[in-house]
Amino acid sequence: MADAWPSGTKSTYVQEYQAEVHKDGVPSFRMRRGQTHCSQRPSSWDHGVCVLFLGRLDPQGPPDPTIIQTVPKPDVPFLWIYALLALMPPKLETPILLVAPIVAICIMLALPFYAGEGEKHWSRRPVAVLMVMVIASSIAIFTQLASKSPWSPVMNAWSADAVQPKFIKGRTPLVRQGAVVFS
Repeated sequence: MADAWPSGTKSTYVQEYQAEVHKDGVPSFRMRRGQTHCSQRPSSWDHGVCVLFLGRLDPQGPPDPTIIQTVPKPDVPFLWIYALLALMPPKLETPILLVAPIVAICIMLALPFYAGEGEKHWSRRPVAVLMVMVIASSIAIFTQLASKSPWSPVMNAWSADAVQPKFIKGRTPLVRQGAVVFS
């Protein structure tokens, strides 16, 4: 970490900086290497460029309590986890969410000690290639399934869509009165 400060020492940095400002007349933009690296992340540059060209995105209009989102979803990279957890039996939630990650981490840490030798080239490891293909296709399938979320009911009773006749035909008067509420 000796090269984090320009001269190599923290104690003389302020004096060197003041001497440079006195010599040049203009303060320089000098930072430690870690700060420079963090300021040059692509995400921060992308955000700055978008704000510069597109403007800020502020909330539009007053809040409307009738707009409710019944199925909040995670971002796209995490949709497969959302689908997996939605389709999982409730009694498996605790073991899969709390125990399985710890067991998986312990196995991965122990794996180099147990199987540190053997073939490394992918063409000579068909089981590993097959496992990667199965995992990748499973993630793709769960992501596609989560984008539709068929396990969640469609809550659009307030949309003024008419109740379909197949739901009213042959029903009791009480059920028909309830259908009037939704139409």
